Amino acid sequence: MATTKPTFPPLPKTLLIISLKMYFTPDRTLSYLRDLLAPRNKIVLPQNRSRLLLALIPDYLTIYPCAQIIKDWAAGSQFPSDFDPEPPFLLGAQDCFWEPAGAYTGEVSPASLRSLGVRLVELGHAERRALFGETDEQIARKAAAAVDQGLIPLVCIGEVTAPGAIASEAVGLAVRECAVQMRAVLGAIPAAAPVIFAYEPACLGYPVRLCGDYNLGTPP
Repeated sequence: MATTKPTFPPLPKTLLIISLKMYFTPDRTLSYLRDLLAPRNKIVLPQNRSRLLLALIPDYLTIYPCAQIIKDWAAGSQFPSDFDPEPPFLLGAQDCFWEPAGAYTGEVSPASLRSLGVRLVELGHAERRALFGETDEQIARKAAAAVDQGLIPLVCIGEVTAPGAIASEAVGLAVRECAVQMRAVLGAIPAAAPVIFAYEPACLGYPVRLCGDYNLGTPP
């Protein structure tokens, strides 16, 4: 447990969060970040902080150099005198473990992530649930550990049952299954702690587009 009460960056209503998964090489990641922070990109202007927050979630290998780039960028930016000290850009991580330290080979400590400047951690992505068997209980424990270190949990949720062709039935099933995932996390973290739930419809994760009116309004 953290010895002091954790602090969190303020969150506006609109968030733009980019996860690079395992697509980029380290060089490409750093180049991409520099482009995001370029002066021509008005999305990261300090005065936009209260309206829009941009976050980048790279792989573990590039968290430290990304943090250094963001630090140098913030130091060279012309912030208004009344500007909130939190920059209009957050650095995230793609996962963390539920313990701050210990004999957990291959895992990454939320305390270590926080020390590198990470403020957001993605948890429970459908790929990790499917490939590594992550459970709602494990994800809830990770969320609690993240919050304890002042990290905002970005918890991915979605239905686990393939939807049928009748939209009303599919929507009801999705709501019930997502509610279970959300309750597990909300029951593990303090009531005042920030948390972001990111919903991905099951139809977007299937290699063949599902049939039926369930897909109405979803992108091709």
